[in-house]
Amino acid sequence: MTLAAGPWLLVSSLLVLGVLGSVPEEELSELQTKAVRLVMENFHRKNNPKNGYKLSTIEQESEYELDDGLFVSLELTLKQTKCQKEELKANPNCKMTRDGKTYSCVGCFKFEFWEQKVLSRYVHCIPPARAIQERIVNLRRDNCKALRKPKKQTPVYNVGSVSFLRAASHSLERIAMGLAAGMWGLVSALLVLGVWGSISLQELPGVQQKAAKLMMEDFHKKDLKNSFRFTSVIKATEEESTTGMFVNMELLLKQTVCRKHLWKSSNCQIAANPVTFNCFACFKFEYQSLEVISQFISCIPEKKLTSAQKQTRENKCEEVSQKANVKSRFPGVYSFLKSE
Repeated sequence: MTLAAGPWLLVSSLLVLGVLGSVPEEELSELQTKAVRLVMENFHRKNNPKNGYKLSTIEQESEYELDDGLFVSLELTLKQTKCQKEELKANPNCKMTRDGKTYSCVGCFKFEFWEQKVLSRYVHCIPPARAIQERIVNLRRDNCKALRKPKKQTPVYNVGSVSFLRAASHSLERIAMGLAAGMWGLVSALLVLGVWGSISLQELPGVQQKAAKLMMEDFHKKDLKNSFRFTSVIKATEEESTTGMFVNMELLLKQTVCRKHLWKSSNCQIAANPVTFNCFACFKFEYQSLEVISQFISCIPEKKLTSAQKQTRENKCEEVSQKANVKSRFPGVYSFLKSE
């Protein structure tokens, strides 16, 4: 399905495609079918299961036309197959296991009107028993809702078929990388995974779990007597670009009654009147290996965190986001990298 949107479009309109209950796959629109494929790819890349998973049922699907793009929302169930992940690509008819594992997945996407490139996305796959928890239901709903909000657009000047972004405050490197991404259709997709409140480490997507663990390891290299435990996520965002995967996290760590060397233990109780640290970290990972290209970690006692320190963190984070590894570039993309 291709929808055109001109500058006269002022009011968001709902395409009446929202359906509750099991939905036959053949009844999906072209854009919804693309969204299903993106959810499947995201699941296999981040969970890296030994056996492949196939679409079992579609519980809900909807498609909206917004002022700034097309919005698709899906609720899917994926089921384990008898084939290994790589075999499933060559044998799409591979049968599902009778008592195999299942995952409940939610996928929300905002697409461009014309070329239907992904502007932003949110994908969350967990076992069904956890998916019905009120906290998870609210988390999924809020993140999908956030995608529907209009984003501030950077002014674009069209010259022939190439768009030049006005970015007076940005470096030449960032302009060149943005131009390359625009020419080849490799638009960065922000996974809107900002979370406020308490959430377990296991509920974070795979690459964010890795980032949180790296942060914890680095923190416990400090001269500490007791271990600290991850208690809540203030912010967790993940961005895909032409140069890798960028993760920005802000966590709260609280002092436990255990000694420092036991920081990996899940049985350590939070101490009475614990010291609390605000930890802020940014990581740039390679796509396939998730090798760290660049990182910045800052852990400061929560009560001592100043506005100036917050600004320094943001500046450092911006530097990390611009780092690139020549080996991780997409083929055919002209990347302009700053020589060190």
